[in-house]
Amino acid sequence: MPSYDIIGDVHGHATLLEKLLKQLGYKKKHGAYSHPSRQAVFVGDIIDKGKEIRAALSIVRSMVDHGSALMVLGNHEVNAIGWQYPDGDGDYFRKRTKPNQEQHQETLDAFPDPQEQMANAKWFQTLPLSLDLGGIRVVHAAWNDESHHEAGKTPYGDYCVPYAFSEFLPARHHYEVLCKGYETELPQGLTFRDDKGKERRHLRTKWWIGATGRTYRDLSLNEAHPSPEIPVLDPKLPKDDYSGEAPVFFGHYAADPRKLILTPKIACLDYGIFHGAPLHAYRWDGEKELSADKIVKMPHK
Repeated sequence: MPSYDIIGDVHGHATLLEKLLKQLGYKKKHGAYSHPSRQAVFVGDIIDKGKEIRAALSIVRSMVDHGSALMVLGNHEVNAIGWQYPDGDGDYFRKRTKPNQEQHQETLDAFPDPQEQMANAKWFQTLPLSLDLGGIRVVHAAWNDESHHEAGKTPYGDYCVPYAFSEFLPARHHYEVLCKGYETELPQGLTFRDDKGKERRHLRTKWWIGATGRTYRDLSLNEAHPSPEIPVLDPKLPKDDYSGEAPVFFGHYAADPRKLILTPKIACLDYGIFHGAPLHAYRWDGEKELSADKIVKMPHK
């Protein structure tokens, strides 16, 4: 069985990524980093937020194109695709609002040529939304068997864009789950403010924990949110705990770095690199239960 190095959200931090790859034993050959006996797997969100986006995407793309790495799409790559394609109603699939542009601006600055922007979008469309590699599963935000299979049926190329953005197409749900995860609405009258001060009513939830018999506090990904100890009644959430044999690796959440391994089968590798957290990787060698001592960190300094 192959050995994999699963790497968390890079968000334009090329210097950290190169240092991490070198520490993991990857060497640059014929324009791409590779390892003699291992393959890297990126959980998505290579672009946006950082200052070295062009270099970071170049590193990852060269590795994927040379076969020394795999990558699943993150929500930022999906949004970059939607940013490029007109929706037929005078706008784009990713609406060009001020907040959306601010989220994507670093990438637009890194690739000011519209032809390069479209070339990146077309390359992103060649990538999967999730990977089942036999011994492990990799997704950006949340694993769901049905979404993995249904998204894999979606045609790629220019025609995949509406599937991710059109509220009228049922396939959008599968993109949302895989790239953004699950959320649930708080009971009436309860809100919280996120790290940017925006008032919110929807909690991101621990998708690997079934909602049956659980409270909002049980399912909340962030203990700082005012999550009440009352039962969750949300039919959109998974009912049962994740019970797959294969461990699942994902990113997306800027999770608590004190909890490297969430369960013996579940690991989040995103701890907020744009907030100063290290870039994380997990060195998987066939084990069926995950261990924190297999995680490699590359700090900013």
